[in-house]
Amino acid sequence: MIFEYLENPFQLKRLGSLKFNNFVKKHFSYLQSNNTDGSLTPFINSLEPKITAFETWLNKKDADRNASVAKTDSLDEIENNFEDFMDDVWKEVSYKFDKKNPEIFAKCFPNGKSEYNNITRSNAVVLFTRVADFCAIYKAELPAGMDNEAKNFLDSYKLKRGEQQDTIGDVKDGSEDGTELRNGVAKKMKTVFLNLLIKMKTMKTKF
Repeated sequence: MIFEYLENPFQLKRLGSLKFNNFVKKHFSYLQSNNTDGSLTPFINSLEPKITAFETWLNKKDADRNASVAKTDSLDEIENNFEDFMDDVWKEVSYKFDKKNPEIFAKCFPNGKSEYNNITRSNAVVLFTRVADFCAIYKAELPAGMDNEAKNFLDSYKLKRGEQQDTIGDVKDGSEDGTELRNGVAKKMKTVFLNLLIKMKTMKTKF
């Protein structure tokens, strides 16, 4: 079938499980809020069980982790908190360096702020390291403690990433495997998306 050969825009492999789940729920809420005539109900009903199964697995994984080890931030949580931290860094660096010393500003934000709002597993360590180094070099011009906070983000992320790599072989195969459940959500979202395109095309041809 041609369906299997079409690239799935909802795979989003670079997103962690938590961010992927938030992304899915956001799109699912769009379906619900635009279902005033009930025409989207079949799509909603077909997608909801997939989302529920993945979210149940995700919640269980978090509960199991918290029950077996001391409560520590997941990679997703560290990334989310880092994004909030970068709002403060952006304000400080923009105010003190953007116009007066743009070359210094560019050391921290060579591509603007957007890349810090779209952190992925592949670039996270690079961004964390850049900010930690920048804050250490220019700590005299930045608020007290900002350099330590930046370094803590880097150290925490590298530590947690190492822990997850150590346990990667413990993931179980089968229907309850998170990867399989996530792929099920992505595949169903692709199906819904293609059907919505057909629905919209059909509606346009009527007028």
